[in-house]
Amino acid sequence: MLNLVKKANLSAQISVISRATSREEIGNDTHFKTKAILKKYQIPFFPRQARQISAQEFANSDMILCMDAMNFRNLERMFGKSEKIFFLRDFSEICAPNLPLNSANSRHLEIADPYYTDDFETTYAQISLACENLVEILKANFSS
Repeated sequence: MLNLVKKANLSAQISVISRATSREEIGNDTHFKTKAILKKYQIPFFPRQARQISAQEFANSDMILCMDAMNFRNLERMFGKSEKIFFLRDFSEICAPNLPLNSANSRHLEIADPYYTDDFETTYAQISLACENLVEILKANFSS
């Protein structure tokens, strides 16, 4: 998402961070198979240490994108129900860039977790399509 935001010249309007909803991977760098996919598709990345989302980060965000139902439940458990929580993959089916951003429209489509499926290609494809569509929607919203 960060790469797409930069390519769309939206970095001044959109800040992108990645955070965990659980403590399982805290401190870990990006998975080596994820790094291989990012290299394959020439997506820049940098060393990182996974961090859990904080109350301040949640409060300061306009939109929280989750990958699956477990992320969604964790976010609701930590912060309560919120209109700012979206399932990222829901954006893979959005065609109209002027569609209002509304979490109530969510179909709760999940991103395949490659930790369990070992299918990093499918996960990349799902995330890539959803992020591309979301950037188009955001671009349209910023230009109107």
